[in-house]
Amino acid sequence: MAQAFGKLILFGEHAVVHGQPAIAVPFRAVSVKVTSQITTNGGIRIVSDQTLEELPISDERLSQALRVPIELALRHFQIDTIPNIVFHIHSTIPMASGFGSGAALSTALIRSLAEAIGKNIDHETLNTLVYEVEKLHHGTPSG
Repeated sequence: MAQAFGKLILFGEHAVVHGQPAIAVPFRAVSVKVTSQITTNGGIRIVSDQTLEELPISDERLSQALRVPIELALRHFQIDTIPNIVFHIHSTIPMASGFGSGAALSTALIRSLAEAIGKNIDHETLNTLVYEVEKLHHGTPSG
């Protein structure tokens, strides 16, 4: 199981997107938990609190927030053959509320994928991948 917490930006929330410093802390009252299960077929599938059904990664109903972190991580790990994995996502972070739900989801998904395929990922690489996802979603993320 992989878990990532929400965040609170105490000072500088808007300034940070312009390259200025901010003070942020983990918000451990809310988190995203992702478990992964290797299966015999079906490719990558996702079950989340929102979908409540198992959807293939290619399903148009899944958001880019679910697809992109997995795709970037597979590319990073140089995995050409799509593994057969079901990801189960449970989140208590309110979406689109400034608590870092997108970054937490990306972090937990990438960690869970790495765990499932037996790969190690260091903090710097994880941060780089999550930041790339955040740039795609927000243009200039707050961190």
